[in-house]
Amino acid sequence: MVKDTPGPVAVGARGREIRRFMGKQVAAVEVTGFEPPTRFAFRNLSGPFELDRAFSFEPVAGGTHLRFSFRMRPRPLPLRWIFPLLRPTIARQVHANIERLGQLLDGERQPTA
Repeated sequence: MVKDTPGPVAVGARGREIRRFMGKQVAAVEVTGFEPPTRFAFRNLSGPFELDRAFSFEPVAGGTHLRFSFRMRPRPLPLRWIFPLLRPTIARQVHANIERLGQLLDGERQPTA
């Protein structure tokens, strides 16, 4: 996310999320929850879907447990009709993104030569 509002990250801060979906590349987002170091949440302000995401972090032996919450609803009426057909593709993309996040975090913890 690229932050657009001045000051530190806080509830109400706005920014842009760079991603590709249905031909769009940028979505406006707003922080809806920020409780360092345990929780971060945001929602999309633009795009074809109402999208709310939240990440919570809990220390566990040997690392951190990540809990991810994802709620998506289509905005325009035509998408509401085809959303059931899009749902499996969207679910695969979300799961792949979470897997990639884990791989990136694991890679950062590995010592470099």
